[in-house]
Amino acid sequence: MRFIILSLILMTAAYAQERDIPERVSSSVQVALNEVLANALPAAPSCNAVPPLACGGRAQIENYNPAQYMNRHGQIFFGSGPFYISHLPLMFRPHNFQAIYEVDFPDTPEGRAMKARYLARPDQGFASFAPGENWSYPDFDCSLDQAPRTLAVGGLHQAQYEEGGSLIGRTGLIVKRRIFFRYWDVDSFPEGQGSANANGEYIVFGEGEQFFTARVVASNPDADHIQPVPAAMFRNQVGGANHACYDVAQQNGNMGFAQKRCADSSAPAPTPTENPQTVRFNPFYVETEDISL
Repeated sequence: MRFIILSLILMTAAYAQERDIPERVSSSVQVALNEVLANALPAAPSCNAVPPLACGGRAQIENYNPAQYMNRHGQIFFGSGPFYISHLPLMFRPHNFQAIYEVDFPDTPEGRAMKARYLARPDQGFASFAPGENWSYPDFDCSLDQAPRTLAVGGLHQAQYEEGGSLIGRTGLIVKRRIFFRYWDVDSFPEGQGSANANGEYIVFGEGEQFFTARVVASNPDADHIQPVPAAMFRNQVGGANHACYDVAQQNGNMGFAQKRCADSSAPAPTPTENPQTVRFNPFYVETEDISL
C-alpha cells in the first residue's frame, strides 16, 4: 500500500514540475512525499472538537509539528490603512488553514516609499504578497499586544502573483495582530457548493472608515471571498475586536448579515437586530478552484 501511495505522489510531483504548477500547490505534494518517506501515511492531523481560536493558530492543531507547515506562504494583500494579509489556502498541509492578519509597511524611508506607491496604484483592487522567507504560519502569536514581527522582503504584486500579477515593488511587512485563524481537517468538512454566492458564515473586521468581510471556509468545495462593507453598518458591532461573526444568506446579489456568536471567545457578543443588514455582493476577491479537492 505504501509503495502505491509513494508511486502516486512521485508521479504527481513530476507532473507538477512539468506543468509549472505554483510553488504553493507543489509544496503540498512535497509535504505528503516527505511523510511517506518517513514511514507516515499522508493524512492531516485531526482538528480539536472546539478550536481554541483565542489561543493562536498552533493551538488548533493536535500533534503540531512546525516542519509540516514550513513554507513560503503567499498572501492576498488589501486595505488602505490598516492593511491586511489573507493566507492563500489549499485543502492539505502546509496550507490547510485560513488566516487573516493586520500588517503595515516598515517605518523606514523604503517602507514609506513603498506604502505611497501601493496607495497610488491606478487599480485599487486587491494585491498579493510573495514572501521572501519560509516560516511555519501557525506559530504566529494571536495576541493584540504582541511584539511586532517583520516578514522578510518579498514581492508585492497587483492582483494574484501566482497568476502573473505585475510587481508593484519589494518590501518587508510588519505583522501587527491576528484577525482570524481557522485550521481544518478536510475529512471533517461537509459537502459544499464551491460558490461565493452560496449561503455561509462570514466574519467582519476593520476600523475607522474601512471594514471588510471574509467568507469562512467550512465545506468542500468552498470559496475564498473577501469584499469591503460599509463601515457605518458594522462599526458598532465589531468594535475594537478582531472580528465579528455572521450567518449570511444570499439572494439576487444581496447578502443578508445576521450576527451570531463566534467560536472565538474574544469576539464581541452578538448585537440584537430586528432584521439582517443587507450588503450587495462584490467580487473584490474570489477564489474557488483552490478550495476543493
